[in-house]
Amino acid sequence: MASEPVTAVDRRDVGLACACGALALVAYVRTLAPGLTADVDSPLFQFLGRVLGVAHNPGYPLYSLVTWPVAQLPFGSLAWRINLFSAVMGAVAVGLTAIAARRLGCRRLVAAVAALGLAAGGTFWSQAVVAEVYTLHVALVVALLQAALAWRVSRRPRDFYLAVACLAAGLGHHTTIAAFAPALALQALVADRRFALRPRTIATSAAIVVAGLLSYAFVLVRSRDPQAYVESRATTLGDLAGVVLGGQFRDRLFSESWTTIVAERVPLLVAHVFRPDLTIAGLTLALVGAAWLLRRRLPDALLLLTGAAIVTGFAASYAVVDQPVFLLPVVLCLWLLAAAGLEQTLTAAARAMPILDGVTARIALGLGALALPVWIAAYHGPRVDRSDDRDDGRHVEALIAALPGRAAIVSSDFITDRMVLYELLGRDAAAGRDLRLAPRDAPSIAALAGTGVHIVALAGAAARLRLDGLDFSALPVHLADGTFDRFVAELPRGSIVALAIPAAHVRGFERTARAACRALGAPDGWASSVAAEHVAVGVVGRSPARIVSSPGTARLALPPGDAPWVGRTVVEVEAGHGEAVIRSGGRDLFHTADGVAIAIWSADGVLIRTLALAPADGYQVPLAPTTFTAYPLIGVADERAIGPGDEVDVTALADTGSLTVVVPAGATLALDAVDSGALAPRVVEERGGARVDVAPASADGIVRVSIAAPGEHAAQVFLTLGALPERLTARLASRTPGVARVRRVATAGLLRGPDHRSAVIRMTRDDQTRLVGAGWSAVEADDVGPYRWILARAARLVVPPSSPAWRRLTLDAFRAAGNGPSSVDVRVNGVALPAQPIHAGWRTYAWDLPPEAASALGRTSVEIAVRTDTIPPLRAFAVAALRLTDARAVRE
Repeated sequence: MASEPVTAVDRRDVGLACACGALALVAYVRTLAPGLTADVDSPLFQFLGRVLGVAHNPGYPLYSLVTWPVAQLPFGSLAWRINLFSAVMGAVAVGLTAIAARRLGCRRLVAAVAALGLAAGGTFWSQAVVAEVYTLHVALVVALLQAALAWRVSRRPRDFYLAVACLAAGLGHHTTIAAFAPALALQALVADRRFALRPRTIATSAAIVVAGLLSYAFVLVRSRDPQAYVESRATTLGDLAGVVLGGQFRDRLFSESWTTIVAERVPLLVAHVFRPDLTIAGLTLALVGAAWLLRRRLPDALLLLTGAAIVTGFAASYAVVDQPVFLLPVVLCLWLLAAAGLEQTLTAAARAMPILDGVTARIALGLGALALPVWIAAYHGPRVDRSDDRDDGRHVEALIAALPGRAAIVSSDFITDRMVLYELLGRDAAAGRDLRLAPRDAPSIAALAGTGVHIVALAGAAARLRLDGLDFSALPVHLADGTFDRFVAELPRGSIVALAIPAAHVRGFERTARAACRALGAPDGWASSVAAEHVAVGVVGRSPARIVSSPGTARLALPPGDAPWVGRTVVEVEAGHGEAVIRSGGRDLFHTADGVAIAIWSADGVLIRTLALAPADGYQVPLAPTTFTAYPLIGVADERAIGPGDEVDVTALADTGSLTVVVPAGATLALDAVDSGALAPRVVEERGGARVDVAPASADGIVRVSIAAPGEHAAQVFLTLGALPERLTARLASRTPGVARVRRVATAGLLRGPDHRSAVIRMTRDDQTRLVGAGWSAVEADDVGPYRWILARAARLVVPPSSPAWRRLTLDAFRAAGNGPSSVDVRVNGVALPAQPIHAGWRTYAWDLPPEAASALGRTSVEIAVRTDTIPPLRAFAVAALRLTDARAVRE
C-alpha cells in the first residue's frame, strides 16, 4: 500500500482540518477557565488588548493588536473572551496540523491522529484554556510549516513567501519562532538551491520580515504615551532592540554549562514534556518518521528537525518555570514526525501482510491509531480542566466592589498585581472611585494611609508587613459570593449538603435558595413555612433529600450508611431556639445563633466547608478565605528601641501575647519573660535568617528567648508567647551601634465567629494557632476535624479583645475511655468558673460568664485556662473548640 501523494489540499482535507479543529474547540471550551485566573501571565493578557498595552519582553505587540477587537465584543466577561481567543487559536493550530500532515503525504486518518494528538497533550491543552500567547504562537508556526511543506512540492514562490510571512508575523509575537528561520532556509537550499539564492527571493523575503518587524513600532508609540500600560518601555531604537531580544531575561539564558544542559536538562524535558504529551508510542513513531524523512525527504526532515533542535536548545538553556510551553513548537514537530512514522509503519505492515491492504482493513487500522490521541486526552483532560477555576477571580472582583471610594491594595506578588489591574484597567471597576495598587514598603504605605486612603493587604503582604511594623487586622474584609442557588449549582454532582434553618430565617433564606433546594432533592415549597424550623441533608443532583420540619425544634440524625449520608460518623442537623447546629461524631461542626447553618461534604463524605448565611448579608454565601483574602490596615505598631546594653521593660508591648522584633546585624536580643504559668514562645514568621533559641524556665520562673542576627543584615521575627507575661524585658548585646526594635502586634480578628453573636477558637493549623499557649499537644484530626490533647493541669489560650456581650463559654471536648481526669473547669483572667464532671466521648461543656470576666473580654486580651483535676495521661482529654456566645443567644 503506497503512501498517498499530496500536492494540493482539496475540500476533503479542509473538511478534515475543520473537523479536528472543531473537536479540539469543543474540548477546550468545555474545560475553559470561566474568568480571571491566578496564572503567571494570564491576568495580564486578559486585559492587555483592552488597553492596547505592552507586556514584558518582547512586548507581544501582535497579541495586543489582535485581542483588541476580541475585547470589544458584547458578550461574556472580558477575561472569558480572551480565554476563548486562546481556545480558538488552539483549534486553528490543530486544524492546520492536519493540513501539514497531509502535506507530508500522510493519509487523512493519520493526519487526524497527529492533529488530535497535539490537541490532547497536556502542555498545549493547558494553554488553550486560559489567556496566553502560546496557542497563537503554535498556530503561526504550523502555518509556516504547512506553507513550507506545500512549497517543497509545488515550487510556487507564493507558498514560500507565505511561509516567510508567517515567520515575520510570528516575530512580532513570540520571537522564538526565529528558530524556524534557519530551518526554512536550510529546507530551501536543499530543495531548490537556485531559488533559495536568487537575489529576488532574498530581497522579497527580507522585505517581508522587515514588514513583520514593523509591528514593534507599536511599542515605541505606546511607550511615549504616559497613560498607556507599558511593562517593556522603549523610546529609542536601541531600547526597542533590547525589548525584542529579551534583554529583561538575558541573565536567565545559558546560566549552566552545555554539558549540564545536554546531560541533565534535556533528559528532564523529555521525561516531563515530550513523554507525557506524546507517550512512548508517539515518540517511537516520531523516531521512525524522522529516519524515513531523512532518507526519502531530506528537505522536509531538515525543516522539522532543525527548528525543533534550536527551540529545544533554547528552552533547555533558559532557566524559567515555564520551560514546557516554550517547547510547544517542538511537540508540534514531533507529532508531524510521528504522523510520517505512523504512515510508513502502516505501509510496511500492508506490504508484509497483503490482507491489510483492503479498504476496510486500512480504515480499521487508521481508527485503531486514533486510540492514541483518545488515550492522551483521557489522561490529560481532567488534569488541565479549568472550568471550575472561579474562586481567585471572584475574590479580587468582590474585593474591588467592597472597597470604599479611596482605597489602595497591597498585593502579594506580581500575579496579584495583574489581577487587580485587570479589574481596574480591563473592567473599569474603579470608575468614579480612587482605587489603586499601594506601594510595597511599610513607610510609603503608612504615609499613604495618613492621607486618608483606606489600605488593605492580601494575605501574603499582610504577613510580610506585620514584620515591618504595620498592624493589619486578623479579621479579613467580608466578601459575599452570591446566592445559595448559584453556590449549589457550582458544586460537583454528588456533593452532600446539610442545612439547618431556624424559623426566623426561613422566609429570607427561601428567596435565595429555591433552585438549590430542588437541586438537593427537596420538594417544591418545602421551605415556605415560616412557623417551623427546617433541617435537611441532600445530595446535589439526586433525590429525595432527608427532611424534617417542625415548630420549636427540628432534628435529623443520620448514622453512617443512612442515605444520603455516606460519612463514617453520625451527622446531626438541628434548628431550634434561634440557633442552627450541624454536628458530626458528637461535636459541633458549625453553630450559629444568627442565621442558617450549612455544611458541605464531598461525595465520599470528606468535609469541604461549613458556613453561615446571615440576614445582614441578604443570606449571601461568604467567600472562603484564600491567599486572595484581604486584611485592613488598622495602624502602625507601638514600638520601643533598645540600644546595646540597655535593659528595657517591654511588658506593655506584649499585652496581646504577640510581638515582632527587629535585631541589627551581628547582634543578639534577649527577651526575658516572667509568668506564674508555663509559657510557650513560638516563631510565627521570620526574615533575615534569624536564629531563635528558647531556654527552659529558670529556677525563678524566667523564660529567655534569644534572637540573633548572624548575617550581614537585620533579622526580623514575629513571636507569639502563648500567654500574657507578667513581666517582659529586652536586652541587646551588640558590638555595633545599631538598635533593636520591639513592636506590639494587634490580634484583633483572630477570635472569629460564624456570625455577630458568637466567636470560636478552633484547634486548627491556621492563624488561630497564635492564640494557643502552653499545655496543648500538636494538632491532630479525625474524620470530623482537628483537636488538641491537653498535656498539663492547665492549658492556656490568649483571647483577643472582642465583645463585652459574651455571656456563655462552651467547650467541645473529648475524654477517652479508661483513666483520665474526672472534672474540668475554666479560668478567665484568673476568675474561676465552676468545675464540671467529665463524661466519656465527645461532649459539650458550658459555663455562664460572670460580669467581670465578660467585661474583660471586651476590653483587653484575656487569658483562658482550661484546667483538669489531674494531669491527663497522653491522649486522655482533648478539646476541639472553645465558643463564646452573646446575651441574646443565652436568653433564647
